[in-house]
Amino acid sequence: MTFKRKELTAFEREESCEYETLPSRPGRNPIMTKRDSRHLIRILKQNRKTNLQELHEDFLNLTPTRVCKNTLKKSLYEQDFYGRVGIGKPFVSEKNKQKRLIWTKECKEWTNEWKSIIWSNESKFELFKGNGRRWVWRQSHEKYDVECLIPIVKSGQQGEDNAPIHTARIVKSWKKDNRVNSIP
Repeated sequence: MTFKRKELTAFEREESCEYETLPSRPGRNPIMTKRDSRHLIRILKQNRKTNLQELHEDFLNLTPTRVCKNTLKKSLYEQDFYGRVGIGKPFVSEKNKQKRLIWTKECKEWTNEWKSIIWSNESKFELFKGNGRRWVWRQSHEKYDVECLIPIVKSGQQGEDNAPIHTARIVKSWKKDNRVNSIP
């Protein structure tokens, strides 16, 4: 059985094909240069919790480029920065962090002591809608980055946060009678 070879065309051999360069895209040049975009991100990273109005004012004060807010927003979107609701994280002061670290190191070798610990579960109820959403500018992978978290401050910074269920006289009396200590 004999096979017949197919003759290749000039296009298939890429002999006489000349690649032509396309003309630049018609229309107006972008107002924001790459340098402006980098500068915008640098300003944004100083305060992720800023709003678009403040970001616009800071950008106009620090650069010679005059743009509108929508142009800034578009530039942020192109760099994958979006305004998103920040994740709340309970605020713990440095002093309390140190106390908790010392306590956990002390309890590291506990075995039977854990049986005498009382764990409580708390629920939060709001009578009035006081917890507004706090927004941050972030990329999708930065959800839990420290600068993108919203600190939640409870009243008092003891182990039990001074909530009424912990500070009621009957609760204090019961804890005293049963020698129950609080976590720092």
